[in-house]
Amino acid sequence: MKKYILIIFVFLLVFIGFFWYSEYKKVEDLKNEVVVYLTNKGFTPEEYSTPKYVKRKVMKGLKVRNVEIIFNEERNYSYYYGLSADGIVLLDVINKDTGESVYDKEEPIK
Repeated sequence: MKKYILIIFVFLLVFIGFFWYSEYKKVEDLKNEVVVYLTNKGFTPEEYSTPKYVKRKVMKGLKVRNVEIIFNEERNYSYYYGLSADGIVLLDVINKDTGESVYDKEEPIK
């Protein structure tokens, strides 16, 4: 009986480890794609913060995966990039002082 419990426990640990690694890989791939996107736009890594993975709740039951970037010249705005069918897109810009979305703000031009 102990043998079967041990086998089930090991199988469960392997399954959880595989699931955790696949989620970790998705997050790292998304961050890397955002960095490549910003590099193609002409930005260097010194011009923006380290990409930070954020899972924001947009509606009840709907969470969106975003990567938060803060540009050095615009410290009071957080830029949120996400993955769409067309590739990486700017999803939202939030003013840190008010905490509200700024709809007429575009991403910085290089």
